[in-house]
Amino acid sequence: MSFRWLRAAPLLLSCVLGACSSDSTEPVVDSKACADGKTRCGSACVDLNKDPRYCGACGRSCDVGQVCSRGSCQLACQNGLTDCSGGCTNLKTDLGSCGACETRCDSGMVCSAGTCAASCQAGLTLCAGLCIDTQGDLDNCGACGKPCAQGQLCAKGKCSRSCEQGLVDCNGQCRDLTADEANCGVCATACAAGERCVAGKCVVECGTGLTDCSGSCKDLAHDPTHCGDCAMVCPAAPNATPVCTDSTCGFVCKANFANCGSGSSQDGCNTDLSTDPFNCGACGHFCLGKSCVASQCEVETLVTGLTDTALTSNGQFLFYRGYESIMQLPLDGGSVPVVFASGVPIAFQMAIHGNFLIWTEYNTGVWTAPILGGTPMPLATGSGWLSEAMTVGQGYVYWTNDSDSSIRRVSLAGGQPELIATNQSAVSAIDTDATHVYWTNQAGGPERSPRFLQRLTTNISGPGIHRSRRVLAAHEKAASLGSTPDSTCDF
Repeated sequence: MSFRWLRAAPLLLSCVLGACSSDSTEPVVDSKACADGKTRCGSACVDLNKDPRYCGACGRSCDVGQVCSRGSCQLACQNGLTDCSGGCTNLKTDLGSCGACETRCDSGMVCSAGTCAASCQAGLTLCAGLCIDTQGDLDNCGACGKPCAQGQLCAKGKCSRSCEQGLVDCNGQCRDLTADEANCGVCATACAAGERCVAGKCVVECGTGLTDCSGSCKDLAHDPTHCGDCAMVCPAAPNATPVCTDSTCGFVCKANFANCGSGSSQDGCNTDLSTDPFNCGACGHFCLGKSCVASQCEVETLVTGLTDTALTSNGQFLFYRGYESIMQLPLDGGSVPVVFASGVPIAFQMAIHGNFLIWTEYNTGVWTAPILGGTPMPLATGSGWLSEAMTVGQGYVYWTNDSDSSIRRVSLAGGQPELIATNQSAVSAIDTDATHVYWTNQAGGPERSPRFLQRLTTNISGPGIHRSRRVLAAHEKAASLGSTPDSTCDF
């Protein structure tokens, strides 16, 4: 800020009264110009506004304990200035003490609002190398180099004898105490770095999405210690970590724990998934009376020494293939296996339908026997049969025959087997519904065939899922047409 000789009168009076002293030999002002608004006193370029050795004029020094403030020796710095080694400095504009004493800006930079920058911040104007607020600067009121007269104030860029409404005279400058970081609420009350003056109070200047909580910027949308409100701390929960999501408190379970109860945050994660037999590995995974170890239900060995065994169960009994037999194991937990059917070379597939066990037998056909005991009876017989898949539905047993790559069926009442499809190699799965039979062929693709056929489908080949309409018996076809069975129907 440039020095104005009109303001030197008080200084001269103070010197007369002994407020300052003068060297016995006053340095001669050199004609060579100095940069940055300084004045040459002898061989040195000095700032007459703040240098206590040259306060207001060359050779005029302040007494010990005094400071040089705006060219006048004072006991303390005026409003908005800081004592830097006896010189009252404006840390917001001074190139040699920008933001803090002795913090010098690099060549070509300016000190704008206490920060070294390439140019002045918005609202400030570069005047003689200094970033000045021309709206309130006495020496640059409204524009650079336009000083106000003695006794006047600078308010909104205009010199006047009193401050406009809403502004306060702070040592000769009109300031808005509600928004001025250097005079926040009260003259000479400066906000700290990183703070701004809002409604006369210094507050932390938080970024987008952050809120000032007692001087600290917090994310109220995600901070569990300030969730939705500065004072809201998300409560702790057993075996859980509190979280804040969209300003709402919640919790995240620790590893191997879950909330399998009411879902209340008070319960927390009260279920240990690694040991709870009712929630083993996941909520609701019941181990059926067995232990839960490392999140896995304990495996119970029922029978040993078996390989490649067909089996099926109805919940009361387990049926499985034994050595040239079919074995029956009660599932009450205390019984031993018994022979259900003997003389069975190899039972390939098994299924339970009602009170009967049905199985396909190598090289002999399809058999059935009552679950509660009885003599096995053949449903269909044939030689060389090798079945890898079987299903029961709609009153029929459907099975595959790998020996001739066919799919066949027979009534649950027994009788002559019927051909469904041919050229189906290595069928590994088969099923049926009310209208179709479905199977997978060697390439792993599903196939299907319509249930209601006027003639059989043959030579269905190639990868995919296939289906065939289920062949209708004479009495089924007649019933579907609303007439009595006709033995001459072509099906």
